[in-house]
Amino acid sequence: DTLCVWETEKQECLNPSDEKGLITTQAGDTQALNPLVRKYNSRVPTYMLLRVKNIGTAENLTQETWLRAFRGIKTSPSKRYPSV
Repeated sequence: DTLCVWETEKQECLNPSDEKGLITTQAGDTQALNPLVRKYNSRVPTYMLLRVKNIGTAENLTQETWLRAFRGIKTSPSKRYPSV
């Protein structure tokens, strides 16, 4: 199983290097997440703005999204990413 998200009308899945970065981050290397953050850094606020139509709210939701993502990374890789 690969981690996938729906972005508007298309499904986007993490590639193996993205998954490896998440697993490495879970193991304690917080720098391993940087490429994934760079990849989605402009997509998350754009998506939020399209959904809520308010810049301030979109910025707050984006910040909350990243915080939840960072906190959620502590999940065991064997449970979240069984294919890796």
